[in-house]
Amino acid sequence: MIAPPIMRDLERLIREKRWTDCATRFPNWPRQTWLPFLIEVPDVEDVAIFRILPRESAGQVFAYLPLDHQEKPDSLLVQRSNAIRSERDDAG
Repeated sequence: MIAPPIMRDLERLIREKRWTDCATRFPNWPRQTWLPFLIEVPDVEDVAIFRILPRESAGQVFAYLPLDHQEKPDSLLVQRSNAIRSERDDAG
């Protein structure tokens, strides 16, 4: 389980759309650390978290998520992913 201060810090960085800070501070957490966090945060934040993880780590984390978290509507994932990509491009 992730300690509450770390969860709050990561949630704040996501809320503030500070993707680079997220990617540099949290990418090396093991899969078992990300799973409870992904289950606890609102579903719309899952995409942001997967985007900051290295590709291999993201695949491993996704594979171990409960099935209901893997079956999110595609439109939500695509919509959120496009918004994050646009925000990153704007931030330059």
